[in-house]
Amino acid sequence: MILLVDDDVCYLRVIPHMLKMQNVEVAAINKPAEAQEWFSHTENCQAIILDLHMRDGEGLKLLEWFETQGANIPIIILDNPHRHNYKDFTYSHDYQKLTVPFNAEDLLKVLPKA
Repeated sequence: MILLVDDDVCYLRVIPHMLKMQNVEVAAINKPAEAQEWFSHTENCQAIILDLHMRDGEGLKLLEWFETQGANIPIIILDNPHRHNYKDFTYSHDYQKLTVPFNAEDLLKVLPKA
């Protein structure tokens, strides 16, 4: 199961559709608090796809929260080069990045092999 957290309705539809074609299940959530709740009660999360550019810095706060959970789950950052509000942010881990726009092949390249 892949956790997708984004506040963009388009990505909440497109990414699960792309992954469903590969028989990958996705929990698509648009609110960080709901993502935390889901993650806290799920044991089969294989990866997280996270938009850092959600409103009010919520994506960055959620990334920091995931880091405090100590789970060794790959996190894939949705990276939009046209948004530079986090360009100076230093990641404490070497995250995979998925540059927007992307296609299904790009998405599958950054997902961990399960």
